[in-house]
Amino acid sequence: MKTLIDIIDSLPDAYKPALITSSTAILGAFIGAIVAQYLSHKLTLKRERTKQLSEIYYKLYSPIIFEIYAFIDICTHFRRGHDINSDVDEAAIYDKIFNHVEENLMFASPRIKKAFFDVKKSKYSFDGSGFMSKISELLFLLNLLEDLHHLVMKTSIYDKENQNDLMANKIYLLTWALLLYICADEAEALETIKYKWLFDKSLLTEKNYKQMKQKYGFQIMTEDGYMKKKFSSTGFLNYLVDNLILKQEYKEMFKEIKEKNIEIFE
Repeated sequence: MKTLIDIIDSLPDAYKPALITSSTAILGAFIGAIVAQYLSHKLTLKRERTKQLSEIYYKLYSPIIFEIYAFIDICTHFRRGHDINSDVDEAAIYDKIFNHVEENLMFASPRIKKAFFDVKKSKYSFDGSGFMSKISELLFLLNLLEDLHHLVMKTSIYDKENQNDLMANKIYLLTWALLLYICADEAEALETIKYKWLFDKSLLTEKNYKQMKQKYGFQIMTEDGYMKKKFSSTGFLNYLVDNLILKQEYKEMFKEIKEKNIEIFE
C-alpha cells in the first residue's frame, strides 16, 4: 500500500509543490478543527464547573457564613458581658448552621459530611472526656471554612478583604479547638482564646494556618491523631506567641495569660 510520500514521489516534479501545498493546507485545517473543538470542550467544562461552584456557594455557604463568623466572635469575645447583647444565644446560632447544612448535604463534600455525622454521633454517644463533643462541633465549622476557602480560591466570589476574614476565622477555630484539647475544659479554653485580639492581623495567613495544622492539628483533625504521640502543649502555646503575635508587650501578656489559665500536662 502506497503512502502519501510514495504518491508524491511518483508524481512529475511540476505537480509536487501544488500537491504538497494543498496537503499541508488540508492537514492544517484538520488539526485546527481538532484544536478548536478541544478548546471549546475545555471552555464548556470550565463554565459548567464555575456554575456548579457558584451553586454550591449560594446554596450551602452564603446563607450561613455570617452565622459562622458571628458564632466564633460571640463565643470568644473579649468583652462579651459588655459588648454582646444579653439575649444573644450562640447555641441557637450553631443549631441554625447545623440544620442548614443538614438540609443541604447534597452540596457538601465528603469531608463536611463526615464532620457533620461526627457531631451527630456525639449527641448520642459519650466520649469519656466530656469535651470532645465540643471539639467535634468546632471541627465541623472548620471543615466548612476550609472547603469554602478552596471554593473561593477557584472563583472570583471573594475579594482580598473577605479572603482575609475567612483566613482569620480558620485560625481562630483551629486555635480554639487545640486550646480546648489542651485544657480539657471549655471555660478554660475560652478564657484563653478570648485574647485572640493579641494576634496580629498580618500574621493570620494561609502559611501560618497550614504550619499550625501540620504541626499540631493532626492530633484532633485526623483519624489516627489520637494513636500517635501527642504534640507538645508548651510547643503549641509558644508557637502562638512566636508566630501570631507581633508586639513584644503582647507576647509577654499572652505568656502571663497562658501561665494563669492553662495547666499543662506533657
